Amino acid sequence: MLATVIPPKAPWIGLAASPIAAVALLAGCAGQPPVSSPVGLPTAATTTTTPTTTAAPKPYDYRDLLLQPQDMVLPNAGYSVPQPATLNPSGIPGAEVMLTSNDGTNAVGTTIVLLDEASAAPVELPKAIANLKTVTSSEPPVPVPVGDAGVAVSGVTPDGTKSATALVFRQDRALVRIDFYSTLGAVTPLDTVIDIGQKQTVALRAGLPAVD
Repeated sequence: MLATVIPPKAPWIGLAASPIAAVALLAGCAGQPPVSSPVGLPTAATTTTTPTTTAAPKPYDYRDLLLQPQDMVLPNAGYSVPQPATLNPSGIPGAEVMLTSNDGTNAVGTTIVLLDEASAAPVELPKAIANLKTVTSSEPPVPVPVGDAGVAVSGVTPDGTKSATALVFRQDRALVRIDFYSTLGAVTPLDTVIDIGQKQTVALRAGLPAVD
């Protein structure tokens, strides 16, 4: 049983060392501060002007990009979300969630990190792979047809109590890690890993907001 599966928390790719991520963190991930409206002079002695205000756009909820329990295809009694998905984990733009199977044999953790520009993704992805901490494996990453430059690494969790496979890829300006946990010796089939990864890629293509 996977009674204590805990989703790994960001930063998981050394993002604090990335100039782009550092700027995002220092900026509070909230965009530019509002600009104060200048004080206007009345156009005539008997008239005054009333400043108008425009509501700031609502920040995008990156949790909408995550796959849902019904998207899982692993053979078991279905999936649920024990804890609500996290928006902007560790203050980094993105989302994170852990889905667990109702029979306690599998869990799937997804972390999505949004960079400022798509051009940064090819630079940051190798750092993600090189600093992967959720799987201990003696085998090198295997290329998989998921997103851009997707790879999968299979092995065990760092404590050696569960089988684990990590799928890491990029899609536009998003970096994604999906961790598949299962009982020791029952590694998640690679076809299943690819299927779920491709579903996540489609969700990103359809829902990833454009950069202003």
